[in-house]
Amino acid sequence: PASVYGTSSLLKEVLASYYHRHHGVESVGLRFPTLFGPFSRSGSLMHDLAERTVRNAIGQGIEGVPKHHLDRDRYELPSILSKREGAMSGSTEQMVYVYDAASAILSAMQFKKTDPNSGPTLMRIGSKMTASMNDLKERMEGYLPPVDQWEEKPSLFFGEAQESNTFQNSRGLSIYDTERNRDLLGWSHKTGLHEGTKSMLAWQIMKTYPFGLPESVPSHSAFLSIIEDSRPGMSYRSLPCAAGCRWGGSMCSKSPWDEVVDTSKEITKTCPYVLYTVDLRPELVNMEKQSDPSQRSGWEDYFCKIAFVSS
Repeated sequence: PASVYGTSSLLKEVLASYYHRHHGVESVGLRFPTLFGPFSRSGSLMHDLAERTVRNAIGQGIEGVPKHHLDRDRYELPSILSKREGAMSGSTEQMVYVYDAASAILSAMQFKKTDPNSGPTLMRIGSKMTASMNDLKERMEGYLPPVDQWEEKPSLFFGEAQESNTFQNSRGLSIYDTERNRDLLGWSHKTGLHEGTKSMLAWQIMKTYPFGLPESVPSHSAFLSIIEDSRPGMSYRSLPCAAGCRWGGSMCSKSPWDEVVDTSKEITKTCPYVLYTVDLRPELVNMEKQSDPSQRSGWEDYFCKIAFVSS
């Protein structure tokens, strides 16, 4: 392996083989290609590529838009692409939507092989979709062009994305692998690049701006279109909590906290500042310590304290 990640993955497979040989422990190993979609890890290439697209589509100096999205070196394209070997040179990678990957894991958990002496089962999970990171960037900007190109590129947003049906041979996945996944796991990928990329952007938009975007944003309609188009395919946990969400309707997920929002607002409407805390443990020893009055002069006049505790 050429990376620490590859080495750690190989080590897992060696350990699986050891425990099967010496202790009879059965296991199923899955090798995944590049994943895309909601819930990307902050700082990862996919996350920062989507975040860059969202920030550039909104622009700078827009009234009502939080200032925390201003450009930083982290979101310069060379800085993002340098995180993955081959991304700068435009090499293509196989892509799998994250929900399809989760489905493969669930299928593997139910898999039972017919020959218990054949050793650990190893499967390469993948799809027929391949793209370079630059292709993915162009695809994202087709849906959400940079603010200064919005009038120049509207057709890209409404265009239907094309998917590749070729395999990336250098990654080692073959038609045999896809047939094997289907025969042994009953699994195959279902989400294409078009739907998956829009869903990834929709999640990124709501994660970055859970309170919504003002209509002063030049491409406001494009943001709404992406979210509305992607809503049916997004899970309940992909959406912002209704207590702090301003997108409205089905774009906000309900939670047990929603019932106390109005009460909390009512009892704190005269408070300059409010400190919230949560402690759901049966004992409230730490809570008692936290509730001690501050020794700073006038401090208690400025802060109201609200604690959510278990009933």
